[in-house]
Amino acid sequence: RLIQAIKGLNQGEDLSDYLDVDGALRYFAANTVLVNLDSYVSSLKHNYYLYEKDGVLTILPWDYNLSFAGFQTGSASAAVNFPMDTPVSGVSLSERPLLARLLEEESYLAQYHAYIQEIVTGWMSTAEEKIDALDALIGEYVKNDATAFYTYEEYQTGLTALRAYIGLRAQSLTGQLEGTIPATSQGQEADPASLIDASGLVLSDMGSMGGAWAADSAGASGTSRRLRGARRLPCRVQKTPFPATAQTANPPGRRAPPPTLGRSPFLMGWNRPREAIFRRA
Repeated sequence: RLIQAIKGLNQGEDLSDYLDVDGALRYFAANTVLVNLDSYVSSLKHNYYLYEKDGVLTILPWDYNLSFAGFQTGSASAAVNFPMDTPVSGVSLSERPLLARLLEEESYLAQYHAYIQEIVTGWMSTAEEKIDALDALIGEYVKNDATAFYTYEEYQTGLTALRAYIGLRAQSLTGQLEGTIPATSQGQEADPASLIDASGLVLSDMGSMGGAWAADSAGASGTSRRLRGARRLPCRVQKTPFPATAQTANPPGRRAPPPTLGRSPFLMGWNRPREAIFRRA
């Protein structure tokens, strides 16, 4: 059923026969609003799962720690004004055929826009209140955390930048939905004066992929490493490796990786085991 679904999509058959279209539109709308480029829409084409049930594929989101323009955005202006109708990075829209097929159909494009509008008028309109509420809940703990990834001052700076970014992003999306700001990369290149000014925003204040590694002891079980200035969680590094015989197979208690099923020209990248796992219902 999985192979049949992939073949049907590749051959240009009705998307709804093989794809949870509404779920896919919601996924791409949220991805676009958040400018989450460490995903299917970038040159890496990864960080999603596919779930198959009764021959229909559903996209399952995964790995959003680089949302809010933490990956491949280049500038604050590019992040704030990321175009909703060509929401790709480092590739052309045609190189992401699933997204391209959805956006080229008028009814699907309208629904995609409706979901973006829903996020803008709903979640984004109350985001600052939610940030303030969470800050009130955890702020003192962050301030007194001896193992924090950031200083308390950096944390406060990050909150200020996040509030500003969400506000500017909402303005740009509103303009794109209303037609006052071009919604494609080509249109924005032709009319840069229409874009929202983001010159006062420093994206790295919210964290970045760069920084210097720092390590501290985490007891006999391993070492905890943290990347200052980066949107990374601490990782545990096991001091004692698995025996050589176990390294060539699957260590006890670990599941074998799913098989590689081959490349689909429609989905592009679904064959990579760590990026897409197919499960039968």
